[in-house]
Amino acid sequence: MYDNSNINADLFAATAFSVPVIEFLSPNQTGVKGSTIVLHCNARGYPLPSITWIKQGNDSVLSTNNTLTLSQSTIEDAGLYICTAINHKGNDTKTFFVDVQCKLKKTH
Repeated sequence: MYDNSNINADLFAATAFSVPVIEFLSPNQTGVKGSTIVLHCNARGYPLPSITWIKQGNDSVLSTNNTLTLSQSTIEDAGLYICTAINHKGNDTKTFFVDVQCKLKKTH
């Protein structure tokens, strides 16, 4: 009879749970009022962590995927954005700044 206890232990070790780690976060962004600003936050972990985006000062979740898109950006979109990756083993949080500037009008 074959003893497969080592195989099961190796299989468990290969699928061990891990705390989320955010590996890639968009750098600080500067956009022009009315433009689209796209922010990225990629994380690893097992099980695969869920992602949430919020803006500092506003507890509302803005997005629940790896990408946050600010369409038709306004001056009010400027501020600190927080990406959180979470699974049942823990979480990781990263922040970065978005600046939105007004368009300059040409004078003749």
